[in-house]
Amino acid sequence: MAGYTYGVSDGYGTLAAANLVADRMTPAGITWQAYCESGCPRGNDHFPFTSFTDTSSSSNVFAGSSVSTSTFISAANSANPPNFLWYTPTDSHNMHDVSVSIGDSYLKSFLVGSGSITSPASGSLLASSVFTNPAYRTLLYLWWDESGGSNGSCDSNNAVPNLLYGTPVQKGYVSSDLTGIDEYAALRTIENNWGFSPLAQGDTAAASARYMFNDVFASAGQLPFSTSFTFSPSNPAIGMSVTFTATGNGGSLPYSYSWSFGDGTSATGASATHAFSNTGTYSVTVTVTDSNSSTSTSTWQVTVSNSLQTITFLYIGLIAGGAISISVFLAKYHSRNRRLSAMLRTRKPPSH
Repeated sequence: MAGYTYGVSDGYGTLAAANLVADRMTPAGITWQAYCESGCPRGNDHFPFTSFTDTSSSSNVFAGSSVSTSTFISAANSANPPNFLWYTPTDSHNMHDVSVSIGDSYLKSFLVGSGSITSPASGSLLASSVFTNPAYRTLLYLWWDESGGSNGSCDSNNAVPNLLYGTPVQKGYVSSDLTGIDEYAALRTIENNWGFSPLAQGDTAAASARYMFNDVFASAGQLPFSTSFTFSPSNPAIGMSVTFTATGNGGSLPYSYSWSFGDGTSATGASATHAFSNTGTYSVTVTVTDSNSSTSTSTWQVTVSNSLQTITFLYIGLIAGGAISISVFLAKYHSRNRRLSAMLRTRKPPSH
């Protein structure tokens, strides 16, 4: 995840190094979550997210005792699943301290439950929305970081297995065992998917040698380039800050975002804040441009109301009879509150 070993070994502590999720994904607007099963007994050795200084305290990292496959599947089945999900099992499940057959049983329960690859059981990972929703092109990546010993290996070269499953993958394909293909090639494959540059010397070497798992992928077409956005509050008033948040899909990362708020003002960035000065209905448009200069737009009609009369009433109810500044407040909004202003001028303040 950092593109280099930095000289660390088992039982290492914190690591102040650039990493995939904090230094590539987050700045690009790619969402992520990382899970480590049952309190993460091997700690940083098997779960680097707790070691990086810029992710160890992140709300995207889940390493508590209650973390299980069900926790992870819930994230994959959420209404807006993260773009990148990581899960580290314990040594009792990852074939480190148990036989391959025990590990296989664990994986089967995790991935398909009592069902099968073609018909996974409800509640299993392959039955979650990231695999069943046709809008997603999800890649499942089972990544072993070591092999050999009593549990054997993939071949005579003691190769470490990497299994990939999903719509982008060639069914039944077995890649050739090439010298130089290592964990950095796996990281480089992930980086290349989103158009990220390498992090350090390990994945830089993989990029230079073009060591990636490209041969595993079928020639599936890219998702159509599209964008959408949300805004809050949904019924804004004059002068109220409205937050607009855009999401791009498909195309080629990274994206750039530009906003037109329909009142002659504009902004940039995936998230923008704006306050409207007048009532009315405004056509707010976001335009997203990908790295190939392709564009996609989305437009919403935002209706801005005048809630000043209600605000004035509350304000006056609190201070009438005690504050001389009331006349200044009314004068400022006099044109919108003529009737209210006339009523107040004929009314004597209450005595105390």
